[in-house]
Amino acid sequence: MVFHDSETGGTGVSFVITVYNKSACLPAVIGALQRQEGSFDREFIFVDDGSTDDSAAVIEREAADLRNVSIVRQPNAGPSWAINAGLARARFPYVKGLDGDDLLTPRATSLLLDAVRTTGCPMAYGTCLPFPPGQDPLTVQHGALEGAPPAAVRVERPLERLMDGYLFGNASAWLASRALLLAAGGSDPKVFIQDVSIMLRMAARTPFATLDYPVFFWPREADGRLTGSELQILHDINRAFADFFAEHPEIPAVMRRRAAKRLTGRAWKWARRRCGAGMASADFWRYIRGLLAIGDPVALMEESCRSFVGAIRTPPKNRAAPILPAR
Repeated sequence: MVFHDSETGGTGVSFVITVYNKSACLPAVIGALQRQEGSFDREFIFVDDGSTDDSAAVIEREAADLRNVSIVRQPNAGPSWAINAGLARARFPYVKGLDGDDLLTPRATSLLLDAVRTTGCPMAYGTCLPFPPGQDPLTVQHGALEGAPPAAVRVERPLERLMDGYLFGNASAWLASRALLLAAGGSDPKVFIQDVSIMLRMAARTPFATLDYPVFFWPREADGRLTGSELQILHDINRAFADFFAEHPEIPAVMRRRAAKRLTGRAWKWARRRCGAGMASADFWRYIRGLLAIGDPVALMEESCRSFVGAIRTPPKNRAAPILPAR
């Protein structure tokens, strides 16, 4: 199946920037967007996910010199709903995701577009580098951006790599064709954090291109980053896998069993380490069933989410999720 969007043609890019209480970060984020090199058309879709600070006002002020800017405001629902709300409004053939406190490197978008062209893959991702708060990452990490980047490489079976625990990075790392994202259904609206579910959905449909070059900087000590909650991250990884396999019964049984083994093992380690669970617990026996491939692997994946007990955020249950247009 072809996932390069032929409806609009060209190489225009829709930047989808998800924002929740990032007013302090946004001037630098928008400055990095303004510095994106390349001659492609572009639009900027900021999704304010119910911020309680002045993020929307900062966007309006700092993005005044950008063309084709829109701000989508929604009650707080989490990153998955936010990125889907942006995807629903994207008009150009390619979409560049961006978390609201990450800074794109100057050549990020043009290099990812080149990776798509040279490999024939509709999705490309790069690497990232941290930067200390209060410092200019272009100065701190200048050496890492010097020289010609290596050629992009095709990953023929990205879903298998995800089964083995390799994660391709968050939204700031990738650029993908709009057609692929719409065919994949965007992010799973039942999972709070978008990163794993959107990768799984794309990986089931196409090879990826990987670029061993930093395409964004992430703040090492930013307040409010979801990466600071190991509980939320691990729960949402298991939740994303469980939903994905429930939605894709055509995937070979060997992959389902492999995923169940990994997810039940992760859940057991968490329950033992953080909750004091012992070998008489449901967590341990669920792990044994996953290890020995006993029972329905999809049911085991679903059940493994119960091991993560605590302050876990979930998408709203009393509102309709954003609806993506048909491809």
